[in-house]
Amino acid sequence: MNALEIYTAWYLLKMPTRKIMDNADKTFEEFSEDMGILLKEPVYTFMRTQEKLLKETSSTIITIFDRNYPEFLKNSSNPPIVLFCLGNCHLLTSKLFTIVGTREATSYGKSITKRFAMELSEYFTIVSGMAFGIDREAHEATLEAGGKTIAVLASGVDMPTPKSNESTYRKILKKDGAIISPYPLSSRPKKHQFVERNYILAAISVGTLVTEAPEKSGALITARIAADEGRDVFSVPGDITRYTSKGTNKLIKDGAIPATSPNDIIEYYSLNAMKPLSDEKVNDPVLQAVLNGCETVEEIAQALNLPISKVLSKITELELMGLVENSGDQIKPLL
Repeated sequence: MNALEIYTAWYLLKMPTRKIMDNADKTFEEFSEDMGILLKEPVYTFMRTQEKLLKETSSTIITIFDRNYPEFLKNSSNPPIVLFCLGNCHLLTSKLFTIVGTREATSYGKSITKRFAMELSEYFTIVSGMAFGIDREAHEATLEAGGKTIAVLASGVDMPTPKSNESTYRKILKKDGAIISPYPLSSRPKKHQFVERNYILAAISVGTLVTEAPEKSGALITARIAADEGRDVFSVPGDITRYTSKGTNKLIKDGAIPATSPNDIIEYYSLNAMKPLSDEKVNDPVLQAVLNGCETVEEIAQALNLPISKVLSKITELELMGLVENSGDQIKPLL
C-alpha cells in the first residue's frame, strides 16, 4: 500500500494500526478483502480528493514506516500511523521540545513564554499547537530568535486554525518551519480532535513545558499525557493568587519539574556544552583573555583594563555557557 492508501485504511476505514502495519506490503484491495471490507466509490473519491490536494498544497504524507517520522512519537503508546506535513518536514527528526499553556495568557505568561522559547530554540525545535495565547507566543518568539518551530493542528495542515492566527501560520512556513496534522487536507477541526492533537504535542517531544495555565486548561491534559508517555514535564511556578497559575502550580505539586529559568531545562539535559558558538561569543574579550593564559579575575581586569565587577559578571556568564570553569583560585577554558 502507498502512503495515501495506508492513511485511508487507518483514518477512513478505521482499521487498527497493528493490522495495517502487519499488512502494509499488500495492495489496498488485497488488504480490504482480507479484512472483509467492500470498497465503495466514496472511498476512492476520498483518495482522489486527497491526492489532488496534496499536489495543490505541496503537502507530504509521512507514514510510521518513513525515516522522517518522529522517533519519540513512533515509540509512544498510540502513534498516528500517518502525519500530513507542510513545510520543512526534516524538522521532525530534530530534537523536539514542546511549549504549551493557556489561551487566556496574561502579559506575564507571554513574557515568560517568550523568554523560554527564545533561549530553548537554540537547542531544540520548538513544538506547540498554534492556539491563542501561550502557543502562539511560543511560535512567534522562536521565529524572532531565528529558531525553528513546528505547529501541530487539529485541522488539515492547509487550514490555519484558528483563522485569526493565520499570520503566525504563514510566518512558520516562510521561515522554514513545519505544520503537521493527522487529519485530512481541507478538514476543519472537531472538538475531540483537540485532545488527539494534545497527544501528539506531548508524545512527539523529549519534554513538555507549561508556562501558564489554569487548572482546567488543555495544557494540563498535554502535560498528563507527556508524563504517562514517560516524557519530562516542566512547569513554571506562578503567583498562588493568580487564576492562570493554578494549573502550573498544581503540576509541580503532582511531580512536574519546576523551571524558573530556561537554564534549568538546559542544565537538565546537559546541553551547555552542545550550544554552537557564535563569532561574537568566541571573540568575547574576557574569553579570549582566558584562552591567552589569564587565570584570575585580577589578571583579566588588568589585561583588558576593565573593572573587577564587570569581569566577574562576564566570567559567571561564561560559566553558565559552559565555556570556562572558575574554581575561585583559577579560571580555566573549557573549549
